[in-house]
Amino acid sequence: MDIELLKTFLEVCKTRHFGRAADNLFLTQSAVSARIRQLETLLSSELFSRQRNNIQLTAAGERLLLHADSVLAAWERARQDVALHNRHTVSLTLASTPGLWDTLLQTGISAIHQRLSDLVLRADIHSGDVLVRKLLERTLDIALLYDPPKAQELVSVPLTSLELMLVSSLPDQTPSQAQQHGYIMVDWGTAFQISHDQHFNSPTPPWLHTSHSRMALDLILSQGGCSYLPRRLVKPWLAEQKLFAVEGSPRFKRDVYGVYHASAAYQEQISEVMGILLQSARQSEQS
Repeated sequence: MDIELLKTFLEVCKTRHFGRAADNLFLTQSAVSARIRQLETLLSSELFSRQRNNIQLTAAGERLLLHADSVLAAWERARQDVALHNRHTVSLTLASTPGLWDTLLQTGISAIHQRLSDLVLRADIHSGDVLVRKLLERTLDIALLYDPPKAQELVSVPLTSLELMLVSSLPDQTPSQAQQHGYIMVDWGTAFQISHDQHFNSPTPPWLHTSHSRMALDLILSQGGCSYLPRRLVKPWLAEQKLFAVEGSPRFKRDVYGVYHASAAYQEQISEVMGILLQSARQSEQS
């Protein structure tokens, strides 16, 4: 199968419009239509139901969508590995949830680049379930996750723990007062949500849900409010009294793991990267 057919399929899925897909792919609309018809012929299935100004995926299209991203990711990985072979260079793909990118992976990547300058990296952000799926599909080398997956094929290495504390832009507040002043709920995983709901029987509904801790921090600093954020992330603003710990509020702990496939290629490089991530996490914790 021509890999461009899958790229075209995904672009039509994203835009739900053949003309906009054609513009994004720098093709004519007739070329996009021809590629989709070719793909449908190869699969012996109609992928889109075409009605005026309403393009919807068929059941077959929905099933193809589950695999198309993985096929393209695997192809891109293979193409990159072949291209790098003559340079004797290794490429690794790392990813995390948004909260762990803000807290750990961003500084970890800098440390990896300084220590392993010949290593070619790709870094992404995904939800936890997508990270596990990509690890099992071997389109991802290392993932940072809150909870170790139960899949036997995956190896989980403890890296660090995050202490989550309720911080506010205003001093001397009780937990209930703080939550009534622009509460932002950051997604720290299912275990955090359960513990949070147990401690706050009837919490004030947050005005914003987000998976990005940095976004929550920036909004609190600029507009005021409160949120549960990692102590290591907010430490500088606590010292400058731009943020304040909410006394009497519970603190939560989230363990963080580096996860990789037991049969992954480049085991030596993965071990080196895991060691650097562990050291970077410890240094960040102590700073």
